[in-house]
Amino acid sequence: MAKSEFKFDWHSRQAKHMIVFAVLGLVALYVILPQLLGFSSFRKSSLPLHWQGTYLAAGIFGLTFVVAAASFMILAFNRISFFRTLLIQFASVPLNMLLPAGIGNMGVNFMYLRYQKHTPMRAGMVVSANNLIGVIGNLAVLIALFFIFGFSDTQLSLYWHYTYLIILAVVVLVVLVVISFKLLGSHIEHVRDFKRQMFNALHNYSQRPLSFVGALLCAVMQALLYVLAFWYCLQAYGIQLSFPTAFLVFSLSVVVRTSVPTPGGLGGVEASLVAGILASHASNLSLALAAVLAFRLITFWLPLLTGAVALLIVERAKLLSPTG
Repeated sequence: MAKSEFKFDWHSRQAKHMIVFAVLGLVALYVILPQLLGFSSFRKSSLPLHWQGTYLAAGIFGLTFVVAAASFMILAFNRISFFRTLLIQFASVPLNMLLPAGIGNMGVNFMYLRYQKHTPMRAGMVVSANNLIGVIGNLAVLIALFFIFGFSDTQLSLYWHYTYLIILAVVVLVVLVVISFKLLGSHIEHVRDFKRQMFNALHNYSQRPLSFVGALLCAVMQALLYVLAFWYCLQAYGIQLSFPTAFLVFSLSVVVRTSVPTPGGLGGVEASLVAGILASHASNLSLALAAVLAFRLITFWLPLLTGAVALLIVERAKLLSPTG
């Protein structure tokens, strides 16, 4: 009697469900567990002095997803649904926590744009433009705060440190792209077509200057909302840090998050935020750590719950299946 062979279809719905739950399991292992260990050290004295600040921080942070969806709608080459795009922003959170340097968010948005009939080149162009404009928006806010409020010597050192890191990252990225084209141009047949598609996409953007303006306004708004949520968490714990200083401290943590090879910059972001608070404000370590953990609770834990639900909805609706 012949033995029946078991064949596993990776394209079946069962396989996709298994992959989704495996991803959520990895997120729980690498993100939730370390955060639980951090929160287990909380004492009653670590609770907020003003709960209104944490409520405001949570509400303000929720608006960042709306602004992110609006930015992708503005930059997209084809018309896309706002509510689907908003759902994608929530669904990208678990994967973004699992993968370092924001790769999860970029990958999910890339697949969604492919579903929205964008070519791989155009989808990549939208994601790249969104990230680059985000950096420009953050730096623009910093420059504006510098000229409006001025910075102390400590703040200036943080400011220039952050600016140098951003400039260095942009220069390295440009150099790597140029070198890649030079090295691969004579060996890979499709590079020439790749260049042509890229220049066509750039030409399309040049015909839509208002798209860049709109996306830049979204980037500025998103940066302000993130820092405002962080600032309200500090206020909730009685840490009276000025908004410009809070922006500087948070901006440095963003650089750490994208450079540290851990899920969501786990560990590095907390250390960076706590160090920035202590360097800029006469606060004790336990109070600064409590405020940072509260901020991470709002920006990691709450989005993780909604993101897990959104990811299941997206998977069922097959919004990440390329049709372009």
